[in-house]
Amino acid sequence: MNDGGTFIVGIRFPSIEELTSTAAEEYWKSYQDSDTRYTTDVYISSHYDAIKQIQHNLTTRKIRDHETIIKEITSKIDLRYTFPQEMEHLLARIGFMITNVYGDWKKSALTNQSTQMIYVCKKQRVNSTP
Repeated sequence: MNDGGTFIVGIRFPSIEELTSTAAEEYWKSYQDSDTRYTTDVYISSHYDAIKQIQHNLTTRKIRDHETIIKEITSKIDLRYTFPQEMEHLLARIGFMITNVYGDWKKSALTNQSTQMIYVCKKQRVNSTP
C-alpha cells in the first residue's frame, strides 16, 4: 500500500454474551425449509479460551419431519477476538494511523453495545535509513 493510502477493516466487537462459555448444548433457534417443509432446530455449545482469546463454537442442526429427527449436522468454528486497545496497538505497529473508529458500517459510534469495530486508517510514510 502506498504511503497515505486508506485501509479500512471491520472485525467483531467482543461481547460478554459471546464470551460466556456454554459447555452444555443450548437451544438457539428453529427455522423451516420452504421446499422440504422440514424444521431445523439449532443448538450451540461453546468454550472460551481467555489465554488465547479464542472462542470454540459447536453448532448442531437437528433436521426433523414433525417430531422425528431425520438428520443431524454439526459444524465447528473457532473465533479469535481482538479487543479495541489491542487493535489500536497492532495497527500502529504495522504503520497505520487510525483516523476513525465506528461501531458499525453506518458510522455509528463505538460503544459497549456495538457488535463490530470498523477502523479507518491511513498508511504512514515509512522512514528509510541510508
